[in-house]
Amino acid sequence: MFWRRKKKIPKDRRVSDKLAGSIANGFLKVQAGFASFMNKKTDRLTKNGQKILLAGTCMLFGGLSLYTLIGSFRSRHDLPILQRPTSVHVPRHFNHSGDENSRGQTIISESEIKKIHLFENYMDSLARTKQGKMIHDSILSVRPGLMDSIKMIESIFESQKK
Repeated sequence: MFWRRKKKIPKDRRVSDKLAGSIANGFLKVQAGFASFMNKKTDRLTKNGQKILLAGTCMLFGGLSLYTLIGSFRSRHDLPILQRPTSVHVPRHFNHSGDENSRGQTIISESEIKKIHLFENYMDSLARTKQGKMIHDSILSVRPGLMDSIKMIESIFESQKK
């Protein structure tokens, strides 16, 4: 005799199968509820009334489907500017916009670099006291590469001055 082993189903798959089953049961309950609601609303109608309601519903939703289908084949010139697809302009280098007349433009201004120096001095002063050290460490734990980014911005500013 041959014994057949039971397949071992991973636990996460069993959980996802249960979840999918409960979602499917929920949809079935909603469908059954809607069907009973519509039966209660239409049970007083005569046979001809039910036929007219059915024909009207079919015409309404069929017309909406036909309108959507025809609308997809129409030209897209009537779309507003926000929905019209446009090409994306990507510059060749991060410090050039791709235009020849914008080569002399600065990336980081003097006022921005002054603000960066003030922030750098603030961070250094925080690291000097015990309570400030806690604030300094919490800032750096949330933004671990912050001081490296500041150094990089300073080096970009120095390179653009040349």
